[in-house]
Amino acid sequence: MVENFLEPKMMGNSLNISSLVVILSLSVWGAIWGIVGMVLSVPITVMMILVFSQFEKTKSVAILHSEKGLINKEK
Repeated sequence: MVENFLEPKMMGNSLNISSLVVILSLSVWGAIWGIVGMVLSVPITVMMILVFSQFEKTKSVAILHSEKGLINKEK
């Protein structure tokens, strides 16, 4: 129960990722790579958000994945 609700919220707050994005990334990367994918899901997603935030065409995707709607040093 705790790992389903509390942990994604805590990760989302510290990494500026939406809790929904954390849960979905766990599901997607877990389906692709199994347990290893679940362990690496949050770091992979954070790296994707950082890369998306660097380009104007994909900046909106990074903003949608962020919890506060802010990216980079806008916090």
